[in-house]
Amino acid sequence: MQKRGISCDGNEYCLNESEDWECILHYIRLRARIREKLGSDVVFAARLGISKTSLSLRLNNQLHFSQRDIYNSMRILQIRPDEVGAYFFERPRCEEFYF
Repeated sequence: MQKRGISCDGNEYCLNESEDWECILHYIRLRARIREKLGSDVVFAARLGISKTSLSLRLNNQLHFSQRDIYNSMRILQIRPDEVGAYFFERPRCEEFYF
């Protein structure tokens, strides 16, 4: 079952009951950028210097991206500093609310 959370900026986000809404990020734009620039997650993981499994864990919120990961990703994927938030700090929005 999902529940809703409200961030400090007033936006609502969906989570499973066991998740903390402050920690959930989604990487839809990052995944699209990886495919656009490099073609696959495997190539990106290799360029980033981590395993495909490690990348998958990061993209699925099981591990966090470190500052070094983010910096190197910006360089590899040609992400400008003003775009970083859209790729690494995007939270999922609720489309349905459960009370």
